[in-house]
Amino acid sequence: APWCGHCKSLAPVYEKVAQAYSREGSVVIANLDADAASNKATASKYEVTGFPTLKWFPKGNKDGEDYTGGRSLGDFVSFINEKTGVKRQENGDPDASSGVNEACTAAAKAFVADASAANKKALEGAVAAAGEQFNYYNKVAAKVEAKGAKWVGTEIARLTKTLEGAMAIDKRDGFVLRINVLKAIE
Repeated sequence: APWCGHCKSLAPVYEKVAQAYSREGSVVIANLDADAASNKATASKYEVTGFPTLKWFPKGNKDGEDYTGGRSLGDFVSFINEKTGVKRQENGDPDASSGVNEACTAAAKAFVADASAANKKALEGAVAAAGEQFNYYNKVAAKVEAKGAKWVGTEIARLTKTLEGAMAIDKRDGFVLRINVLKAIE
């Protein structure tokens, strides 16, 4: 309700939550003025009797559940990540574990330490077993093979600097995921 002081206080936090998940197609953050005449039927259906009322609608649950957690950005992000399996930080970037695979990381570390044919084959096997979403590990191996192990640190610095500049939001996740993999290997 636009007149509600608690709703007004929550609005900036709620906007940040929506921004944090804006690149996540499986998560929708929505709001509704339950006091507006056009929304009274919806408010009644979901038993909105106070303001703000927060509801969580898991996939397949059209009745929704009352949200009773904290009201900080961190509280909302933790709750949504836990409920959805998504791994977002408060700024919307993927968290540090996103894009990283334990077996691929172990094999890549071995390859960076000793760029032998056996270690390369082990890395390729780990990536094949983990799935194509982890192909970046093979690209890292090719770069390390061509430029040496120091490339990893140089590439982390380059990608980090690139993230600090202006970047299309749809490309940002890819850069963060690459940095995550490189930091795990380093």
